[in-house]
Amino acid sequence: MANSGTKILFGFLFFVTLAAGLAGAGAWYLTESRVEGYQASAILLLSPQDNGYGPLPFSQAVAGPEDALRNRLEEALGLGAANTTPVSSAIAAPDYAALFSSDHMAAALQDRLAAYYTEQGGEAKAWTLEDVRAAMATEAQVALQTRDNVVYRRLITLNFTAETPELAAAVANTWAEAARNYSKQLEVSARKGRLDVIRPRLDALRAELAAAQEKQDALRQGPPLESLEQAALERNEATRTLKAEIQSLEQSLARDEAALSTLKTYLSKAPVAVVLELSVREADMDAAVAGTRAERDYLAGKVASAEALQANAQAQWADARRNHEAVSSTIEGLTPQVAALEQALFAASQEGPGLRIAAPAVAPETPVGPMRYIVVAGAALLGAILGMIVYFALLTLRVYARELDRS
Repeated sequence: MANSGTKILFGFLFFVTLAAGLAGAGAWYLTESRVEGYQASAILLLSPQDNGYGPLPFSQAVAGPEDALRNRLEEALGLGAANTTPVSSAIAAPDYAALFSSDHMAAALQDRLAAYYTEQGGEAKAWTLEDVRAAMATEAQVALQTRDNVVYRRLITLNFTAETPELAAAVANTWAEAARNYSKQLEVSARKGRLDVIRPRLDALRAELAAAQEKQDALRQGPPLESLEQAALERNEATRTLKAEIQSLEQSLARDEAALSTLKTYLSKAPVAVVLELSVREADMDAAVAGTRAERDYLAGKVASAEALQANAQAQWADARRNHEAVSSTIEGLTPQVAALEQALFAASQEGPGLRIAAPAVAPETPVGPMRYIVVAGAALLGAILGMIVYFALLTLRVYARELDRS
């Protein structure tokens, strides 16, 4: 029985050791056949805007298509063709990172890899676009994270992995330079678009403002508003005076007519001697009433003429005042618009600091993979576990088979 237990134990150890050894040897062979990779890193510094980079919600920091990212970059930087306001938006570093790892960048690095092999005079490795994209990695560092927002540092790390340290460093630096140039091209193109929009608008507003100022100068050369207002007041006073005179004459005429009517009534009943005595007075009163009526009618004609002159003077003063107010309002409205567009034109014409390379890539001293010893140890451990499972399974089947033979 002891010999059987020892035999089982030695068999178990042999089987497990064999499985672990085979798995470790296979892993060693696989890792040995792979070329060690070296990763070089170049660090880009994003230029700060008015309110920095971030915070930006995670939902808005997801990478998208290259064209959409480019449009969003231009819009957020205030570089859109329809944007004439100062920069006030921020864009998250992950959007830059996604933009700099696009197919456009990968194609540029593919050309650099081909040139590197030509310079070294060695056998060129066939780097496909997928291989280049797999060797590219971008990192955006988080500075502050809350439940709703995340703030990123203004640093973007470009990592490139190649079979030699020199190749990794050369391609990483080429990548950083291409990213800087690409960002510069976007900024220049967008700045030109903004200038093309601002300049026509500014010229149109300047012409409109100049026309309003010329009209204001022409109005100032005409009769002053004060003189027109004074003339209207004088016409109004003259009309009021004439109306007062007419009212006084009508009152006097009413008294004279009443007296004349009374006199005529008396004369119709008076004796002949009295009628002859008062007939002269009656004639004088008739003449006076007729004269008062004539004077009243004359003043009424003058009132009509005075009212026409008053209406004309009032209309001239109202038109002049309305024109002055309209021109002044136009100038007051256009002046700040012109000033704002001039400021926007100046800001758009200025070249920003742009993106710059904070730390160029250097040739790494140690490879980043494959981690041969860790892979071999993991494979050996996994092989040992599988060996135990298989051994105990076989042992169980063997014992079960013996029991069946005995029965």
